[in-house]
Formats: sequence, structure tokens, C-alpha cells
Amino acid sequence: MESEASRWLQSLHASFWFLIFSLIIIISLFTLLLYLQRRQFWCNCEVCQAYITSSWSLQFDNLCDWYTHLLRNSPNKTIHIHVLGNTITSNPDNVEYMLKTRFENYPKGKPFSAILGDLLGKGIFNVDGELWMFQRKVASLELGKTSMRLYAFEVVNNEIENRLIPLLSSVVAEGNEEGILDLQDVFRRFSFDSICRFSFGLDPKCLELSLPMSQLAVSFDLASKLSAQRAMTASPWVWKIKRVLNLGSEKELKEAIKMINALAQEVIRQRRKMGFSTHKDLLSRFMASINDETYLRDIVISFLLAGRDTIASALTSLFWLLANHPEVESAVLSEADRVIGPNQDLTSLEQMRELHYLQATIYESMRLYPPIQFDSKFCLEDDVLPDGTVVKRGTRVTYHPYAMGRMEEIWGPDCLEFKPERWLKDGVFFQENPFKYPVFQAGLRVCLGKEMALVKLKSVALSLLRGFHIKLAVPCTSLRFSPGLTATLNGGLPVMVRERKTGWWRSFDALFGRKHGCRSRSRSVWVSFVRSSLGESSRGDLLLIGCGCGCLQQQVWRLEFGVWRLGVNLSSEFGGWSLELQWCLELWAVGLWCFPVVFGVWHLVRQQVWRLEFGGWVLICLRSLEVGVWSYNGVWSCNGVWSCGLLVDGVFPVVFGAVTCWLQCFSVVWPRTCSSTAA
Repeated sequence: MESEASRWLQSLHASFWFLIFSLIIIISLFTLLLYLQRRQFWCNCEVCQAYITSSWSLQFDNLCDWYTHLLRNSPNKTIHIHVLGNTITSNPDNVEYMLKTRFENYPKGKPFSAILGDLLGKGIFNVDGELWMFQRKVASLELGKTSMRLYAFEVVNNEIENRLIPLLSSVVAEGNEEGILDLQDVFRRFSFDSICRFSFGLDPKCLELSLPMSQLAVSFDLASKLSAQRAMTASPWVWKIKRVLNLGSEKELKEAIKMINALAQEVIRQRRKMGFSTHKDLLSRFMASINDETYLRDIVISFLLAGRDTIASALTSLFWLLANHPEVESAVLSEADRVIGPNQDLTSLEQMRELHYLQATIYESMRLYPPIQFDSKFCLEDDVLPDGTVVKRGTRVTYHPYAMGRMEEIWGPDCLEFKPERWLKDGVFFQENPFKYPVFQAGLRVCLGKEMALVKLKSVALSLLRGFHIKLAVPCTSLRFSPGLTATLNGGLPVMVRERKTGWWRSFDALFGRKHGCRSRSRSVWVSFVRSSLGESSRGDLLLIGCGCGCLQQQVWRLEFGVWRLGVNLSSEFGGWSLELQWCLELWAVGLWCFPVVFGVWHLVRQQVWRLEFGGWVLICLRSLEVGVWSYNGVWSCNGVWSCGLLVDGVFPVVFGAVTCWLQCFSVVWPRTCSSTAA
């Protein structure tokens, strides 16, 4: 009896839960049908059918290209996708109306917050109202400080010098002068390292290719991709039902979010353990005034979204465009040599602001390929846009930077061309109306980290372009993007990398054993054949004639600022025809012209260097013009000297590897005075 009663209770229990489950399914389906009825899911228009069947993919590589096609053919540059309940616009007047004029009527909205709520929580990118205003005010106060911009510049340059450039150099070395790597993956690793160091004061070391990508970065990528797929479904009920049942993509998203939460809490815990009162990173500044763990977690995720994927996306598109437009790359390098100096390092934000063509190139790249290709708001109350489009309450309204960058009405008939010059007026960068270029958003939601993003983009672009030739491993004329919150190339960006060999400063430093780009103290030894002259005229003039060999050992201390170098050179020389040992102290400053002073003797020197490298060997040709005034045995002379030289340098010292030909072009001498004769 007890056994039968137990079985009966189990059967009743199973039946009860079956009825509950069935009731949930029926209610959900009924609600879905009501929603689809309101959205006119069965709309027979060509656009809705193309979206539902994905037939647009037969003509276009990307969904954004299809939207661009529709918007360009629309009289008012606005379309409506009935099946999505989404109004899409590329009209700058509509963008200004949404982001500025009627800002309060177009918030992110609850539907958007629901889509990204699991990932972003209540971070600044996913909230409206007072909570958004509070977070923006706090972030604005911190990011607006000069100290933060300087700290960002310091972090980025350190990451470039110690990680990014050595990484590309190692790839080149392993690849026998030309290495292949996925540049998009490199940029994603770089941006993750730099944003973690800047925002959290922690170093994940993702830029070391021998190490796996950070688990936080992997989970964040997956969660971003799956969250974006939510927004592309015809009805939110599709992903909501999958979330309740823990099926498919929603199950993967739940696991990724769980991992993100655990790792974000670990970041906060480590920051607390290390102490945050004396640190300059952004999280420490927030932790000094906020103690809410959930809020801090949302801040961590928001920082990653803002500073990681957008930077990597912008850099990837930029280098793809530069690889296809070598004339733009040459113009960027020419400007850098003019503003900073050949082979000089970028040392300040002031120098960076003078790189107008570089900034124009970056803006032009993001015009064609914005990191955030579109952004959506939800209409609170019935409204009419400036172009006459009626917007019903609850409608999603999307403005489309990707399409706006391809509108002839905005950018002219050459809108599809990559032309940085469109951003310049008399050689100076000119900022366009932000509502026709909403890459950094506009109005009250304009990007707070815009200046820091530009610092990263300029620093990376300039460093890689000046150090390496980068060309596409697989030439292509268009880009294909993967679904995600930011524009990510499907299949990455495989490139071939080769070191760039330019700049006479680098050659000059190599000749004298000086370390490029920093204060240095070094020694070098070189051997040369010298042709000179020795003799005395009837007036008591003295000219040197003869030949011999010499050895120079020197120590150099340098201080660099801009294109000028101030240095102290202590050297000893053995050689010359008289076989004398000579010590001298030389003070010199090097710019376009250099003015050495040797024991009160002035020289004016201009030098040109040509350099050819093969393997570990270097062939250097030198040509210099020297004009000076000096004294020898009481005779003051003014000489002009033209000289040329040839140097072969390898991994090991090369004896007699330097051959110098010395020619005297003109000489003006004065008879020695009584005082000098007596001396």
C-alpha cells in the first residue's frame, strides 16, 4: 500500500509540473502572437521579406551595407523595418533632434536595458535618468582631469614600447625578415592590456602571444556577441523564452556572464588588496568614494566595453585602409618627420596635437568604418522627426553612423573614397558637425573618453607606421563583419610585417654607438683610413698632408628634447700621421644643423646619411659639409671641408670596416701672431 501511494504521489507531482509547464508555454505563445500581430510580422513588403529570409545577403556582405543601400534610396534618408518595429535614419537633422533637441524623449529605454542588462548591469551605457546623470558626472570629473590624460599617455606609450613593438619585431625575426600575424588579434590584446592597466591598475599580459588570452577577455567577447544576437531577433520573446528554459545561446550567455562576474569581482578584490588610495588608475578613483560591489562590477564591465573593443576595431580598419592606400601612409610619415623629427619619438601631447594629417586620417577611417556602426533609442511619446517621419510610442529609433559616412548628401560625390584631406583646411584639422559624424555620439551623451581614445589611436598608428611596413597577407577590397556590439572583422586581419629602415638620425646613432631615442651613455670603437695633408707655406701657413689610421673611443651623455639633442662627448683618439694621444671634451647640440664646440673651436656641420641593411649587416654612406674656425700651432684658420665616408658594420666589430675619404675644399689662413709664436 505504501509503495502504491508513493507511486501515486510521484505521478501526481509529475502531472502537476507538466500542467504548469504547459500553461507557461501556452501563455508565452499567446503573448508572442499578440506581439507579432502588433508588429505585423506577416508584412509582405520587400524589405521585411528580405530581412526574414536573409535574402539581402545574396547582394551584400554585411547587414549594414544593406541598410546603407536602403537609406541612400530613401527620399528622406529614413526607413522603417515593420517586422522589427524599428525606424532607421541617416539624416543629421533627425540625429540632432534625438540626441539634443528632444533628448528626454529618446532614452536608451527598457527594451535596450533588458537586452544588455545581464552583461552591462546598471553601468553608464545601459541606464537612463538620474542614475545615468550621476555616473556621467562622476566619470566626467575624473576623465576630464589633465592628470588622467597624462596617465593614459604614459600607459599607452609604455605598452607600445615594451610590448607591442617588441612583439612585431619578434614576429619579423621568426619569419625571416617578413612575418605574418593577425593584426586584429594583436590590437584586441593590446587594447585589453592597456585598458586594464589604465582602468584597474592590473596587467593581464595578453600581448604576449605565447600566453593564452585572458579568460575575462574571452568571456566578454562571447557575452558581447550573444547579447548582440538578442537585438537582431524578430521578437524579444524568442530570447526571453530561451533564457527561461536555459537553452542554446542563452545557456552559453548565462555561463559567460557567470565567469565575467567572478573575474570582475576578482579584479576588485585585487585592487582592494593592493590598496587604491595612492594609485592613479580609474577604478581606484571610483573605489575611493564608492563601496557598492555591484556598482563597481558594472563600472569594470563598462570600462572594458568603452576602451577595449572600440579601440581595436578602429585600429584594425585604419591599417586595412592604409595598406590599400600607400599614398596616405606616406603623407602620415612625412608629417611625423616634419613635426617630430626623423626617427624621433613622440614625447608629449603637445606634439601629438600638431599631427593634423594623422588625426584627419583617423577620422576619415572611422567615417567609413565606425567602431559602433549604429545606436538605438526608444521613443517615450508619439513624435514627428524633422524629416516628417511619424514615430509611435515604444518604437525603436536607430541612427546609423556607418550609413551616414556613405551619404553623398553629407560628404559629397566622393563619399566612398578614403580622403583624409576632406578634414583639413589650410593644413589644419577641422572638426565637422558632430551630428553628421556621430562616431563619438553627440549631444548630452557624447563620448567622455574621446580624447583618450584619440591618444591611443595616434600613438599606436604612428609607432607602427614608423617602425614597420604592414601589408595585407590576403588582398581584399571589402570587409566582412561578424555580429557583435562593435565592428569586428570576420576572420581577422592577416598581414605581413617587415621592419622599416629609414632616417639618418638612426644611422648617425648607429655609427657612434648611441642608443636611439633616450638618454644614453655608450662607447664605440671604429677604425678608418685617412687622407690628409702636411706642409708649411711661405707665409707660415700650415696644411696637413699624409695618410694613416686611427682608433676612436668615446663616451656620450645625451639629453633630447624635440628634434634637438644636447650632449657631452668625452673621447680619446690614437692615430693620425703624428701618432699622438689626444683627449678632448666636446659640447654639441644637434638639430637640422649641429654646432659642436671643441676647446673653443666652432664647427658648423651638416651631414646626410644613406643606409642599407641586410641581415645583421649595415652599409652606411655619409656625406658632410663642415665649416669651422680653429687654431693649430698658433695659426688660426677658417676651413670648409666636404667629406664622404663608407661604413660596413655587422654583429661583430669589423676591423678596417670603415673607409673615409677626406677632401679639403677651401682654406683661409692667417699668419701666426707674436703671442701665438711664442707659445
